[in-house]
Amino acid sequence: MNSTANSTGYTAIFCIVEQIISILKKLLDTHALLRRHLIMSIDLKTEKLIPLTQASKLLPQVDGKRIHISTLWRWCKKGLKGINLEYIRTGSKIITSKEAMQRFFDAVTKLDETQPPQSFYKPEYLKNKTRSEKSRQRQIENANNILVKAKIIQ
Repeated sequence: MNSTANSTGYTAIFCIVEQIISILKKLLDTHALLRRHLIMSIDLKTEKLIPLTQASKLLPQVDGKRIHISTLWRWCKKGLKGINLEYIRTGSKIITSKEAMQRFFDAVTKLDETQPPQSFYKPEYLKNKTRSEKSRQRQIENANNILVKAKIIQ
C-alpha cells in the first residue's frame, strides 16, 4: 500500500510538472511574439526606409573602412549587447530606417553608460580564479626555457 501511495504521489508530481512546463512554453511563445512586435516597431508611414546597403553608407567609417552590410545584418538578427537593430523584410531585401538606426545606437550607448566597460568587466566565475605563486613561477621558467632554446636570451 505504501508503494502505491508513493507511485500515486510521483504521478501527481509529474502531472503538475508537465502542466508547469506547458504553461512556461506558452509564456515563452507569448513573450517572443510580444518582443517581436514591440522591438520590430518601424513605422512604415512616418520613417525613412532604407536598405541595409544604403544604411552602411550613412554610418561613419571605422579605420577608413565602411561598416560592412553583414555587420548590420548581424545587428538585426543577433543584436549588439542584447539590442537588435529593427528591420523589415520586403521580398529579398532587408530594410531598416534612419530612425531605427538612431534608436539602436541610442540604446547601445545608454547600455554602455550603465554597464562597466568590457575590458574591466570580469565574469563572476572568474573573479576568484587566481594563479598561485608556484604556478606563476613555473610559467615564467617555461617561457624562459623556450627563449633560451630559441637563442633569444642566454
